[in-house]
Amino acid sequence: SSDLYLTAAGEMMSRFSHTKAARTIVLEDYHPHRNDPVQVQLSENEDGSALVLNVLDRTEEDGELSLDLSVFNIADGEYGGSMLYADSLLSMNTVNDRQIKEKDTAVTVKDGVITLEVRKLSFTEYIINRG
Repeated sequence: SSDLYLTAAGEMMSRFSHTKAARTIVLEDYHPHRNDPVQVQLSENEDGSALVLNVLDRTEEDGELSLDLSVFNIADGEYGGSMLYADSLLSMNTVNDRQIKEKDTAVTVKDGVITLEVRKLSFTEYIINRG
């Protein structure tokens, strides 16, 4: 039936329920609030071999984010991820219309610092292997 739909929040929660994140890492001096327009969560996977970086952007503007991860043993390079994104806060997927899209993405780490473009209305998960 075309009456069935999945909202952006539902898509994000579905994705997050399959995350490789096992343990959340506390970021010094970062205290997110529930309604912050951009939120970051850093975790590690089950065996500690990779960091899992989740970025949620509820704003309607693209931006840039820089995180100093030099305390972790991360080699310089490019690391892959997956992004869910939409054009509107009211976007939803129905049987015949997929307004919430998904794409592969990547981020670069240089000297322990990760700088990434944050796309408006998106949820991204990056897997960053530890050396």
